[in-house]
Amino acid sequence: MTELISSPYFLIPAVVLDVVFTGLAMWFSARRKNIPIFIMALVIQLFGIPELIYLLVIRNSKKLDK
Repeated sequence: MTELISSPYFLIPAVVLDVVFTGLAMWFSARRKNIPIFIMALVIQLFGIPELIYLLVIRNSKKLDK
């Protein structure tokens, strides 16, 4: 499973889709003058909040057997 996730054939499209979806969300929220959603999308993208949550959960969880 880790080989699939670390593969560039998975990673590059995942990063591109993340950027596209975040950009679309920010664009639509700005056009509708929905400032809270725009700021939320900007903060999540800038600070990598989902990644930080994931790292904090993994770091504090039990170690998996290899």
